[in-house]
Amino acid sequence: MLVLQLILVWKCLLIQLAACSSSKERTHVDLAMSIDEYYDTVNSKISYTMVEFTTPWCHHCKKLKPNFLKLSKMYENDTTVPPVKFLEVNCEVFGTTICRDMPGFPMIYLIQPRVKPLILPKSETSVPFWRKLWTKIRNRIEDPMWQLDKDRIINYNGKREAIPMKKFIESVRAKDALVERVNNVLNDKFECSQDDEPCQLGKRYVLENLDKLSPKQLGQERLKLESIIKNAGEKEDDAIKVAIELIKFKLQILNHFDKSNEEQINVYDEL
Repeated sequence: MLVLQLILVWKCLLIQLAACSSSKERTHVDLAMSIDEYYDTVNSKISYTMVEFTTPWCHHCKKLKPNFLKLSKMYENDTTVPPVKFLEVNCEVFGTTICRDMPGFPMIYLIQPRVKPLILPKSETSVPFWRKLWTKIRNRIEDPMWQLDKDRIINYNGKREAIPMKKFIESVRAKDALVERVNNVLNDKFECSQDDEPCQLGKRYVLENLDKLSPKQLGQERLKLESIIKNAGEKEDDAIKVAIELIKFKLQILNHFDKSNEEQINVYDEL
């Protein structure tokens, strides 16, 4: 037990030294100081987290650091919601915990904001004393709060340069924003704001078209929209670009609408 405590103290000192040595030049990238801090950050409901998993001895990690810092500075004045936070994890320190499943270094993850609640163990009142004691011991080794949905982790495998990484982040944010907008359209309880024309158009598209189509007709509608998008190609006219974007939006609504209908049919079949 004493040896384990000494190891933990030594690792904490390593983190503090790393933080002190890099605090001046890495003001835009936070350094994970503990396991709790890591999971608190990546489980945020209001921000994305771009994480670099590195080690001091990794040559490619050293090459990544200035580019990762440059990337973080690009978001210094970014006002898009949700924002993006940047985090470095020293896997020399957290190799047996946070980084234990890493295949190599460096690794770069973009972690989406948490939507689902954390699954925490229920408090047990009528259980034997030995089980309560074992639960306390186990929780000291691995806290129930140390959990992360794998479906929120997007592994970045592109060039480790600032511009490609920024394009990656923006593509994920744009896709997530589109999914959220589509979900709002399909949510009967959601009311579009007066100045949100795409949302209003989507609501009308569902009410006046999709709700009245059979599964076969939905398939035909999908083929029609896909054909329009394919034949449009790359147009320079701004009006045409806007029209094509609306058609793409309709296609996304249709795809989600069709999927939700299939799920409802499956539920009815089970009943």
